[in-house]
Amino acid sequence: MTDSDRFHMAGVMGWPVMHSRSPMMHNYWMEQQGLAGTYVPLAIEPGKIGPALRAMHPLGFAGCNLTIPHKQDAMEIVDEVDEVAKKIGAISCVVVRDDGSLFGTNNDWLGFLGNLKEFRPDWRADAGPVTVIGAGGGSRAVCYALLDQGVTEIRLVNRTRERAEKLAEELAGRSRSIPGKNATMRSTALPWRST
Repeated sequence: MTDSDRFHMAGVMGWPVMHSRSPMMHNYWMEQQGLAGTYVPLAIEPGKIGPALRAMHPLGFAGCNLTIPHKQDAMEIVDEVDEVAKKIGAISCVVVRDDGSLFGTNNDWLGFLGNLKEFRPDWRADAGPVTVIGAGGGSRAVCYALLDQGVTEIRLVNRTRERAEKLAEELAGRSRSIPGKNATMRSTALPWRST
């Protein structure tokens, strides 16, 4: 069977996931490229990502994207993780190889940079501190992208101090905690400067 004769199956795994626009976008791109196939939302509960990922090969899936809450947990399940995803500490894309092994990578950081440069072409990494809201898999990718572009100070805001501190320590090697000013949001701001 040639690749053009193959019915391509892929999807996005998350919980919740039905709000995702990924199926609409990917199905459009597949149609534009003349690929027979489908991209579907896959509602996978927390704690069940392992069996779901391992089922992709026997079900004929080429791979999937990951969203909340699976980006970090999936790193422990896939067979190989590329260097960028290791640095980020999360994967956003899983490729199913012909032998059934799973390869994890992260392309969220590139999507973030593309969006930033499209809508803010005059943005400069040296313009001053940057605030990132959240400390999950997506925020990890955003921080990685900003550091890659030369940002020297990121102010990380998250609901829980522990998770924000962990991310700050992992990405920068050190952190300094400052309580958030809005107590009703239970925010924690963690500024750091890259070395």
